[in-house]
Amino acid sequence: MTKKTDVPPYKLRKSTGQAYAVFDGKRKYFGRYELPESRAKYDQFVAEWLAAGRRVRVTASDLSIAELCAAFKRHAEMFYRKPDGTPTGTAWNCRAATGFLDRLYGTMDVAAFTPQALKAVRQAMIRADWCRKTANQGVNLVRSVFRWGVAEGMVPVAVHTALTTCDHRMDRCLGAGLVGDATNAVLAAAGSNLRKLLRRLAAALIRRLPGTMPPAHERYRPTSPVVDKAKDAVVVDTAARLSPNRPSPHRT
Repeated sequence: MTKKTDVPPYKLRKSTGQAYAVFDGKRKYFGRYELPESRAKYDQFVAEWLAAGRRVRVTASDLSIAELCAAFKRHAEMFYRKPDGTPTGTAWNCRAATGFLDRLYGTMDVAAFTPQALKAVRQAMIRADWCRKTANQGVNLVRSVFRWGVAEGMVPVAVHTALTTCDHRMDRCLGAGLVGDATNAVLAAAGSNLRKLLRRLAAALIRRLPGTMPPAHERYRPTSPVVDKAKDAVVVDTAARLSPNRPSPHRT
């Protein structure tokens, strides 16, 4: 029984005299057999093949978005894992974000991807009822796919640079133009007022609890007014005769 080698062997094609090896079911030629140049090319290709996880590196000229997403998913499933070996939440987020990218631009070449296409992916996330924070995180994950592709030699550097220099953060979730501005302004104001109201209600409830100290402006109250019968008028002592506003005793 022959032992299977881990690395595809260096072979000779007798009809042409060329050296070749079979990687991922395809032949890769290196030049004339047994020449130092062809042997050096073979060694270099094997080293890159092992560094890429025993996969043939694909150039951006013949790589599609779908192939890039599939390669990144395999990388994410292997990289983002907990100590017990189970995938982390980041791995699931990567699958969700690349799903939008694959469905919209799966057949497009990687080199043709533009910032406008990234905006379209973000709009698809919004239509899927992703909130602002989650959509922004999804856009950043899409950028990380292309950044990883640059490191793997699959994506041109210019494509990733164009995606990083443009700001695609979603500042609002509803509407567009003047209507969207007005709607989001009303919601923002309502949210601010609601937070203030909740804080005041919480403070009022806390002051009702037994043994709590009231605010400084409520700790003292003016004494009862003094009636001057001679002048038939109510005279308030201006010397700030204040009495402590102590809470009434309660039964426990």
